[in-house]
Amino acid sequence: MKILYLLLIIFVLYSCNSTFLKPQEEVSDLDYTKYYIHLDYTPGGGTQFSCEDILYSIEKSSAKDMLCIRGIVNPDSIRSIASCLEKNKLLVYLDLRYASYSRSDGTKLWGSFFQNKTNLKAIYFPYNVGEIYYNVFKNCSNLEILIIPASLNAMRPHMFGNCTKLTTVLYYGTKIGFKGGDTPGQSWSGIPLEQMTLYLANLERSKVPDSDMNPNPKSGYGTWPKWAGYKWKEIKFKGEFDEKSITR
Repeated sequence: MKILYLLLIIFVLYSCNSTFLKPQEEVSDLDYTKYYIHLDYTPGGGTQFSCEDILYSIEKSSAKDMLCIRGIVNPDSIRSIASCLEKNKLLVYLDLRYASYSRSDGTKLWGSFFQNKTNLKAIYFPYNVGEIYYNVFKNCSNLEILIIPASLNAMRPHMFGNCTKLTTVLYYGTKIGFKGGDTPGQSWSGIPLEQMTLYLANLERSKVPDSDMNPNPKSGYGTWPKWAGYKWKEIKFKGEFDEKSITR
């Protein structure tokens, strides 16, 4: 019966040109209120994006403000999203958690697709993004929420510069040594100190050494209260917050 129900839902969504398909082992996590655009798992991925598909997927989402993508996305597909949102003056949550990011040069560097745009309320990065480059979300004045994967290994200057509404950063990794730019905190330029809360989804407070909780006044980073060179309003560890209330 469950299998029949799943097949029926997939058929309905597929017929609407927006499919919500997940690996069989992830079926228990399905959220049928979200309409996913499903891209092919091929190196080119994403080239078949159309604004029509994007608008349809947003319209059919539960709150009419989520764009959910699965499959491989590349710079061309991300640019098509940014262009469509700007053209149609839409403000959305962009959910790429179940997408992987591919570039022709083989790097996982996220480029300046949304710089100076005001169309994002939240960005859930693909699970394999490695580096967020210089200025890439600078002046995204409506951005409130970041969902950062454990794969992140480099943060560049001003990448979230002047994102003055940013209050929530959910980080799935455990790397503590981010400087937050070429100098401590440079990634967050223009954001007032103690405005943002850092949520650590995979780190329990009881397992954190005391040394990781006592900020070093000389370095300005290297502990959780000053992770990535920013003075956080609050740090919430695994079990201290409702992850679904942040990620919707």
